[in-house]
Amino acid sequence: MIRFLLAASAATLAASAASAAPITIDDFESGSFGPLTSSAVIPAPTAIGGTRYPNVSASQGSMQLSLTGGDDAVVITGGANDTAIKEIWWGGIAQAPRRLNADLTDGGTNSRFEVQFSDASVSYSLLTYSLRVISIDAVQEAVNLPFTVDPTGFASIDFATFEALNPDLDFTDIDYIRFNVRGLGDGETLSLSDITVTGDPLPPEAVPAPAALGLLGLGLAGIGFSRRKRRG
Repeated sequence: MIRFLLAASAATLAASAASAAPITIDDFESGSFGPLTSSAVIPAPTAIGGTRYPNVSASQGSMQLSLTGGDDAVVITGGANDTAIKEIWWGGIAQAPRRLNADLTDGGTNSRFEVQFSDASVSYSLLTYSLRVISIDAVQEAVNLPFTVDPTGFASIDFATFEALNPDLDFTDIDYIRFNVRGLGDGETLSLSDITVTGDPLPPEAVPAPAALGLLGLGLAGIGFSRRKRRG
């Protein structure tokens, strides 16, 4: 019985630690470009939908994608207008017929975005970031959500945070995703290396489910009881 409880708890813990099925929005490992000083649709096989749309103008600065050194990232460079927004769209722009029609939940296993930056010439905290997510069914439902970045260049944004602002947003049928950043001064740079969707636990170490802990406790208690019984 004790062996069964321990085996059951181990199986439950293993199941709770199982990885979700992350969806890559963009890992910037394809579609080399730059420096761009005007908007363009870039074929990018490793990005969701197969393209990305950097929206940039000469007054905003430039964007350049470097695929060298194993640290693939889009390098965003500020221009003379540090209040300008630098944007990257997936699924095209809202007026273009390139909808993603993507189930970002992957059948219910995924629950948040993760954004990873690899470098910045200024403190991450000095810049302003947001993700805009759009689903279009009978009408357009959209949320533009500001988010913060920690000192390591990492951000996690729950789907529930978007849904609290617009309950009609349908994460099983997302048509457009947009990342933007504001606040880069002339010549200042920000390197964005990954945007993914996942349901894996935070922090990376899985937190055991209460049921698994209960089974493990019963198993350990049984071991203790059997030892005391043998001593008696």
